[in-house]
Amino acid sequence: MNNRIFIVSNLSMGGVESFSYYLAKSLGSKGHNTFSINLGNVNPADERYLDSISISSLNEKSKIISRSTFSDMFSDISPNDLLIIPMYARPFLEELHQLVKKYKVSPIVFGYLHGMGTYYYDNFKEFEPLISKFISVSQLGCLELKTIFPKRIEDISFLACPSAINLNESDDKLVFSEDKLNITFIGRTEDSIKGVFRLPQIINELQKKNINVKFRIVGNGPDHQELVERIDKLNLRTIEVEYILDAKTPELVKKSLLKSDILLLLSNYEGAPLVIYEALSCGVIPLSYDVGNVASTIQHGKSGMVYSIGEISKVATDILQLNSNKNELLEMSKNALNRITELGYNYDSYIKHLNNLYIESKKINPKKAIELVDRNTKLKHSNLNRWIKDIIPPGIIHKYYISHYLQNIKKAPQLKI
Repeated sequence: MNNRIFIVSNLSMGGVESFSYYLAKSLGSKGHNTFSINLGNVNPADERYLDSISISSLNEKSKIISRSTFSDMFSDISPNDLLIIPMYARPFLEELHQLVKKYKVSPIVFGYLHGMGTYYYDNFKEFEPLISKFISVSQLGCLELKTIFPKRIEDISFLACPSAINLNESDDKLVFSEDKLNITFIGRTEDSIKGVFRLPQIINELQKKNINVKFRIVGNGPDHQELVERIDKLNLRTIEVEYILDAKTPELVKKSLLKSDILLLLSNYEGAPLVIYEALSCGVIPLSYDVGNVASTIQHGKSGMVYSIGEISKVATDILQLNSNKNELLEMSKNALNRITELGYNYDSYIKHLNNLYIESKKINPKKAIELVDRNTKLKHSNLNRWIKDIIPPGIIHKYYISHYLQNIKKAPQLKI
């Protein structure tokens, strides 16, 4: 990858954003000419926006540019330049389409499937002719892409995002900190996706057993206030709850993980939750619903626990078991560290894989690609029912796929699925 590398992201906290941030820094550290394109969807005044230290650190390794600057640079784009884009970024994809049409040239494009929502597949389907390589961060997503694009199987790869957090010899990893079990939730406090209202249910189950534990809820979001109110109504006696709203970077997240014994992931759907890798990297035992590639990451009963979506009692029972058996907790903690080492999810390895994909990539024929994208757009607008059936892999229709997708369609006719 000797030419320029453009990485599309928001300068904010989040799994996709954290991955893009550290990938840009890692590539820049290795001497690549890297640019971070700020989508501008998150205002600097927003609490999710990265702090000035993080922005400065990124700028040292990767030039931060705006979408308009990227558009201005496109007249000089090379077919050997690389553009890395999360496929949820539809406005950027539309802009890319127009730039390729205007200048009759296209860079090599790596499109990323970070989640399992239908809106991702919609964008892949429409802009597929402009995509050189399809990269899924989960094995399930990889299989679904191959189902939707059987003629592009050789261009579809699974690459798990690396963890930006590592346990160093100097780190003080505490077990049973403050002489009590420490349980942590990390993520956006939004129930529809992250299932945060299950936290009060689990806390209530544990309170009935008079267990002495501490919960750390790390993150903020639209349902934060209601979550606090639901927990307050429990009138907790033996359980302490701490809310941490300002952990915007992996370094700050790591501080909470170093004090944690257990991580809870209660999401309704995910692609490949980075927080699982981060927990394993700190010897924290993940207790997670079976979403995305969780089941292929956690060795159930050895390096963590995996549950069906919605299970509450089993989660509470396993927490009680670990609380009563410190030796088992210590053993699972060691297994968690061994598991992430075994998986090899680090940035050095990741960049080698990216380089191999880059070498294999065929250059885009801009004229043909634009003609095909225009045809896809016309087909979508003329027969949305058929289009949706084509972008949802058969046999795995999920209510969250549809509901989230419909929220992103401005004018959807009556659908018959």
